[in-house]
Amino acid sequence: MNRSPFMQKLYEILADRPLFLNATEERRNKLKDVIEFFDRQIADNLVYELYFKEKFAEVVSKHLKAVNYDRWSELYWKRELEGDLKPEEEKELKDLENENLKTIIEVVKAIKSDREIMELIEKIKGHEWVRLVEG
Repeated sequence: MNRSPFMQKLYEILADRPLFLNATEERRNKLKDVIEFFDRQIADNLVYELYFKEKFAEVVSKHLKAVNYDRWSELYWKRELEGDLKPEEEKELKDLENENLKTIIEVVKAIKSDREIMELIEKIKGHEWVRLVEG
């Protein structure tokens, strides 16, 4: 498997999550556990995989689903900066918000319930170099 395009796509899918989840203070506070899970468990382990070759990315990727961050962001910032969304755009924004949150929560549940992923996380996090880096 050519890992470069695979990893690029994987990072693109993951990159939208922190942008979406951290967009509002309310969401940041309400979803701290979800944000931390993606940051500390998934993103960190993908970086560590570069050194340990544990196939973490392959296993995690089977659960990841893209969120529609681009359209959500377009509507969100239009509303925030211009304050001028049409009723149908307001509905679309609300629907995208709900759809994106639902997708993210489903992905977290699926990953947390995947024994293979959780074992890989423990294996990687248990390595002496990783313990040193994480202090």
